[in-house]
Amino acid sequence: MRKNQNALATAASIEETNKREFLEKLKRSLGRVNVVLDELGIEKETFNKWCEDTYFSMKLCEVDDYAGDIVEGLLYKKISEGDTQAILFYCETKLRNRGYYKKT
Repeated sequence: MRKNQNALATAASIEETNKREFLEKLKRSLGRVNVVLDELGIEKETFNKWCEDTYFSMKLCEVDDYAGDIVEGLLYKKISEGDTQAILFYCETKLRNRGYYKKT
């Protein structure tokens, strides 16, 4: 009985280590799940099972926020450089209430 408990504890520890490694690589890849799954050799079913864990799901949201912050920062950089496309994109997505939107 004691061996079974130790084996379960070891398996749980390995899974937590795998989740942590996955989240670290996911952050570095700016949230590209399939890239990280392939890189680590993790099955999509395993990832889906992990997503049922509230803490893991919360960490996924943090990675999404981080990626969004990076992209938003790059957009603002382009705007400050006078990039017309970036300015129009910002206007069409953030300033719709001021009448900026694509007319079809």
